[in-house]
Amino acid sequence: MTGAAAFALTAGAASASASIARATALSGGSSSTGTGSGSAVQVQSVSGGQAAGSACAISQLKAVAEKGDVGAGSVHFRLVFTNVSGKTCTLAGYPGVSYIKGGGVQVGNAARRVSGTPVTTVTLRPGGTASAMVGDSNGTGSYDPGECRLTSVEGLRVYPPNQKTALFVAKKTKHCAGTGISPLNVQAIRR
Repeated sequence: MTGAAAFALTAGAASASASIARATALSGGSSSTGTGSGSAVQVQSVSGGQAAGSACAISQLKAVAEKGDVGAGSVHFRLVFTNVSGKTCTLAGYPGVSYIKGGGVQVGNAARRVSGTPVTTVTLRPGGTASAMVGDSNGTGSYDPGECRLTSVEGLRVYPPNQKTALFVAKKTKHCAGTGISPLNVQAIRR
């Protein structure tokens, strides 16, 4: 899948998130589950009302991949977004995620969305964090080596929800470059 295709996947997420936000605004609901007044993060159910603040701009965010859990042919890690600005902002939906090698060339398919992950709006105060779980095969996993075409990568190209510009997250590893398989997956943003 090309970078344009990965962008199209992310643009679809933005469209879906905008539709959910419009439906939420029309419902007039405002229930939320928060973490207290001194905390940097507040979570609201998308169906329960709009969170305070506007969507996080790319300039307000930093992203890192935490060390993952490896086992049974797979690896799972948290992709953590931090609000590095002085203003409160929100994240909701699925990030666009793909591996890249030198020169920003995409390796393999972009991450598939894990269905069944509830979409919530996470309000990030300055310094607040939110994350999305990412899963991948560990090496060739259960794939035929010829189908997988294991390739060295430099990191991840990450489009935060509702953004058209990506962040680079350093994560040197090996990933399947074969486009006939889709070992990479991502869950919705959550606290």
